[in-house]
Amino acid sequence: MTSPNPKPTPNDDWHLKYPARYLLKLARQRAEKLGVPFRITEEHIQIPRVCPALGIPLMPHSKTNGPYSPTVDRLIPELGYIPGNVHVISSKANCAKSNLTLKETRLLLDWYNNAIDSFYKEQSDEL
Repeated sequence: MTSPNPKPTPNDDWHLKYPARYLLKLARQRAEKLGVPFRITEEHIQIPRVCPALGIPLMPHSKTNGPYSPTVDRLIPELGYIPGNVHVISSKANCAKSNLTLKETRLLLDWYNNAIDSFYKEQSDEL
């Protein structure tokens, strides 16, 4: 019969004790899967308290990847995981970035800025 509360093993929370090592392990696995270079070490994984892209707190709190989880981002994806090309940002920022090219991101921002400007111009008398 299985115990209702199994004892945690020493490895159950190692990702919390060693978050940079955990992110390095995940990055190595992705590099192998994608067939991109992998030449970084744990020292290249600097986890800030706040996401440099979005300004939201980074919280390595579980094995599941939530929006505030730190992730290793490749600035130029095809270059792989090499020194200078990796940064730690939030999962939220990394997901947004991974779905658009830089050109598409700029187009989206230009459209959004124009739409906001138009809205305020049209609504200036009512606001």
